[in-house]
Amino acid sequence: MTDADQTKSRSGFGLRPILQGLLVAIVIPAAGIVAGLVNFEARDALGKLAESQFRTVAQGTTAKIHEHLGAVPRGLREIEFLLSHHDLNLSEHDDIKAHLLTQAVAYPQGTLVGYGSNEGSIYLLARRGEFGAEILEDGASEIHRAHAGAGSNDYRNSEWYKRGLSAETPEWTKTYEFSNGRAGVSAVMAHGGGEAGAPNGVFHVDIPLVGMEEWLGKMKIAGKGHVFLAHHDNTIAAEPRFNGERDRKFDELLKSGLAALDRSHGPLVGDEIESIGFKHRDQTYHIAILGAEAIEGLDWHVGVLVPEADILKLANERMTSTVLFAGGAAVFVILLGALFASRLAAPLRDVTRQLSEAARMQITDSNPNASMVREVATLGEALGAMKSGLRSLERYVPPEVARRLVTGGTAASIGVEERRLSIFVSDIEGFTGITETLEANRLVEELNAYFDDMTKAIRERDGTIDKFMGDGILAFFNAPQDVPEHAAMACRAALVSVEMTEAAVADRIAAGRPVFRIRVGLAVGQVLVGNVGSSDRFGYTVIGDTVNVAARLEGVNKAYGTRIIASDELRGEAGDGFEWRSLDRVAVAGRKGGLPISELLGLKGEVDSERLARRDRYEAALGAYFAGDFRTAAGGFSTLAASNPDDKAAQVMADRARELSEAPTPEDWDGVYIFRSK
Repeated sequence: MTDADQTKSRSGFGLRPILQGLLVAIVIPAAGIVAGLVNFEARDALGKLAESQFRTVAQGTTAKIHEHLGAVPRGLREIEFLLSHHDLNLSEHDDIKAHLLTQAVAYPQGTLVGYGSNEGSIYLLARRGEFGAEILEDGASEIHRAHAGAGSNDYRNSEWYKRGLSAETPEWTKTYEFSNGRAGVSAVMAHGGGEAGAPNGVFHVDIPLVGMEEWLGKMKIAGKGHVFLAHHDNTIAAEPRFNGERDRKFDELLKSGLAALDRSHGPLVGDEIESIGFKHRDQTYHIAILGAEAIEGLDWHVGVLVPEADILKLANERMTSTVLFAGGAAVFVILLGALFASRLAAPLRDVTRQLSEAARMQITDSNPNASMVREVATLGEALGAMKSGLRSLERYVPPEVARRLVTGGTAASIGVEERRLSIFVSDIEGFTGITETLEANRLVEELNAYFDDMTKAIRERDGTIDKFMGDGILAFFNAPQDVPEHAAMACRAALVSVEMTEAAVADRIAAGRPVFRIRVGLAVGQVLVGNVGSSDRFGYTVIGDTVNVAARLEGVNKAYGTRIIASDELRGEAGDGFEWRSLDRVAVAGRKGGLPISELLGLKGEVDSERLARRDRYEAALGAYFAGDFRTAAGGFSTLAASNPDDKAAQVMADRARELSEAPTPEDWDGVYIFRSK
């Protein structure tokens, strides 16, 4: 057999084709495995990122709900409290109107605050308009007729009224269409009744939801996703408005998603979340319902609706890109996949980290790392906008309280602790008269500016604002964070507040603005501080006898013509950095036993010598008074009052000592003057 014949008889494949085939056999499965792993990791990371973002959005939306509706139950309880304690009387229509106007100003534009009696004889309605609040009375407008039942001019046939008759606490209607065609919700509460009989009538607050719906329309989730609000029974409470109008296609899509979710059990609480994917017109969507911190009586959940393609778009694109690399070498594919995974995961990890920080209210100014992937870059931009919104929310809640609650890692719950706090109570002198001279919107502007200054003075000295009470402020020091020298801090805050308002008097008079002069009461003692309220609506506040003492001392200023009065117990804890004048020994309304009180004059070294000399003469006369030497005391006080007519305290004590000197001293006299009114 020739060599040629031998060559022809050989069979099989050559080494080169076998190696090439083997390489192809290795590369293609390796590329598939890498592609699968990359796709799985990307989907998992994006799923976790989406859920984290959903929770963060839910927190921001919940805060917006509280901003929009949170004050309503408190307002209803407040007017019922005032009526039940006879501070208001339904027969005094002007007083009720004034209170309804005050409440209406505090609510969103377009809100109606009203009362209807059980006999149909009284119907008062206040509306928050564009430029303030106005009263609408029975028969005065179409708004009144809109509050009657269908086919009737009697509001007692309306659903809100019937529901309100059985509402011993604030209750909310479901979202319904107002007479202007816009969606809204009403809070109702019965007045009177209880064990004594049927209610006398119903108070209601009707709040339009157009502002909330427009805000929802601006919230974007993962590109084309949106936020909505749903009742616990899965009906729509509020949905986004786009360019001022509802989108019928989105409305249809949302109803389809809620039907697919098919919730049949109770409301979600805490961090609970329910979600499901569903198809609508050949496209897959993802809908999720999250628990929200509830407002008293309000049955709302926060929901998000997102096209599934927006959530998984990045993973799908990366899968296609990875498969295309299968034509290269296995090492090249693996290295490229590893590089890509690193470049993809780093920005995503950064976004997830900052979302977690935002959930703990650790909101920094840094932006997520730049990404070469457009969708990830878009997520980073959305995160930056979200953080800006969360910063704004801190203005509605004391920052130190918000951070403590959020960073605790558990849902907030009712509970208090006993702590020794310094209590600060302030009020504007003659505020009732000021309100009679100003229009409602002008009054609110002036109060807001005043509260800004007062809040700064208190917070810069580590104080916590508990609440604004009309024109008054209740604050405390040494909670929630420790303030070692809390009594001194309270004194400094009081001095700065008084000096600030007094310094502004001349400028306010020149500008034709109302003059705000304040009085402050200070006390220190053991109190209860923490979350107080109902199981589904509570606030961080302080309770205790010391709070009542501080409030009474604020009022006692009026009797002595002083600006700042403190208990001697607080004076002792404040240290020696202040100048004081021992003022009197009193028993305030609602409290038994004598309480030594002092007037805070200023910081040590900053009070002029003449004033200190007058202080010394006053305290000498006060010593004689407490010793029962009333003639000497009356002479000392009278001389002091004559030399300084502005010293009302000296004149008050002179009159009191003179009266005691002219009659036998009562056997039980102990130097304590009893104030029988608040």
